[in-house]
Amino acid sequence: DTPYGLSWAGYVEVRQSYDWDPGGYVKGAPGEAVLGVEAPLWSETLDTSDEVEFMAFPRLPGIAELGWSPASTHGWDPYK
Repeated sequence: DTPYGLSWAGYVEVRQSYDWDPGGYVKGAPGEAVLGVEAPLWSETLDTSDEVEFMAFPRLPGIAELGWSPASTHGWDPYK
């Protein structure tokens, strides 16, 4: 629940984005085929840097962890 952004693409909770598995996203494609991850932020409704930070954090560090570290090191409790 947020006062910023638009709902046309749906909402993604922090836990849901942290639990995402980029290597298993495309059925039939091996995880090794994933070259990286991205974390777009649609900013057409954001007017201040505080609003951008509200929308980006803590999701951005979580996506970075998913892209840069092995799944065996991920843990929701330490992350949150």
